[in-house]
Amino acid sequence: AAVGIMLCYADRSNLSCAVVEMAKEFGWSKVSQGVILSSFYIGYTLTQVAGGHLADRWGGKAVLAGGVAAWALCATVLPTAAAAGVAP
Repeated sequence: AAVGIMLCYADRSNLSCAVVEMAKEFGWSKVSQGVILSSFYIGYTLTQVAGGHLADRWGGKAVLAGGVAAWALCATVLPTAAAAGVAP
């Protein structure tokens, strides 16, 4: 569980650095960067509530494992989606 939590914190803190380089590569404006970061943090906040309910039902370790797996999948797909123009 500790490694999963560490990965989540590392990913969350690296996003603000990564968006700067991605903005340069894909030509995103400051407004687009703000929308991307805001969307991430709003989604992160909302999933805390859902994660709490799921953890009550199935246990924290299972929910953490599922969350880290989903996060890894999204992080893997993100560069391809950005290159395809899915993001601003």
